Amino acid sequence: MTNYWKGASLALLSALLMGGGLHLEVGNPAANAEAKALGAIAVSRVTACSRPGESTVTASAVRVKNGTIERTPLKVVPLSIPGIFAIVGRVEGPAAIEMSVQNPEYEDYRPRLLVRVGAAGIEWSSLKRFYDGPVKPEEIRATLGS
Repeated sequence: MTNYWKGASLALLSALLMGGGLHLEVGNPAANAEAKALGAIAVSRVTACSRPGESTVTASAVRVKNGTIERTPLKVVPLSIPGIFAIVGRVEGPAAIEMSVQNPEYEDYRPRLLVRVGAAGIEWSSLKRFYDGPVKPEEIRATLGS
């Protein structure tokens, strides 16, 4: 193995051991009394981050209206446990909830997710994750079936 590959391998191993990763999870607020008391429609949790409490989560209701994608910001409330957030607002289907997380330790890396909301509420099985930039309009349309 050349010195270049040894150095690259060590750098990669160090990054994996030290850096963890930035990941956003989303779930039903029924399992969290604090979120439930706020009337949350979802709970998000930042994981695998050495400083989850310093993360910023954003959420929007997304729908297609007259061929245009419209985003309505939802309220994001940090809960008492660092890195856990209540998503508060009203989203009536057909729509989707788009969330993203940002953390100062990870600079421009901003994982996102998209989950469909139908007549019966959030359709958890429709959840899609995005790690390489903003959610593209075609992904939103595909999720909404429009």
